[in-house]
Amino acid sequence: MGSSRVAQEAKEMAEVVTQSKNVVQRKRKLESELKFLDAQITALSSEFEGQKEELDKLTHEDALRSKMQEANKSEMARIRRADIV
Repeated sequence: MGSSRVAQEAKEMAEVVTQSKNVVQRKRKLESELKFLDAQITALSSEFEGQKEELDKLTHEDALRSKMQEANKSEMARIRRADIV
């Protein structure tokens, strides 16, 4: 084997090693990005659930307030009728 052939094989091997390192590096980068995105999704989901719970609470309070207003209206009407008699 000539020295140019050995040099060519060494060059090709170095390219394979470099390409393999690049693939591993890209894979690690993607895995890191995936972990980051998973953390963001978890945080956003938690924030959403908190907002949903707050909205549910406000909706429930609003329904109770409406019931109380309706009960007060009925009581006022009853009192007015009693005053007329």
